[in-house]
Amino acid sequence: EQFAMTIDARAASDVESTKFTVFLEDTSMLEIVGMPTGLNDQVWSYQFVVRPDGFTAVLNRKPDAGSVTQQAQQQQQLVRAQIRVKSSALNGSAMIQLRVQELNAPTPTNPGGQ
Repeated sequence: EQFAMTIDARAASDVESTKFTVFLEDTSMLEIVGMPTGLNDQVWSYQFVVRPDGFTAVLNRKPDAGSVTQQAQQQQQLVRAQIRVKSSALNGSAMIQLRVQELNAPTPTNPGGQ
């Protein structure tokens, strides 16, 4: 079985860049299928690194994108990833964690490093 996970965000002010990681806490039950997809190419440039235990996404606002948030707390869909429940998975729950690692870094960020 496969499902889509969409990451939405909202910000009180404009965001220039962000780096976040999605961790699959039990890789015997879940796996990322293919490459995640950026959902707002007009505003963001996307970089992804996929690993067996999840993926890291880096978003940098494009210079000609204008204001990202037209009003405070505007919600945006940012990234979609396909996740598969492995056929060998036992019954029970599987945890997925989202960790924001950088926000508005002084220079454009990249998915390498910590």
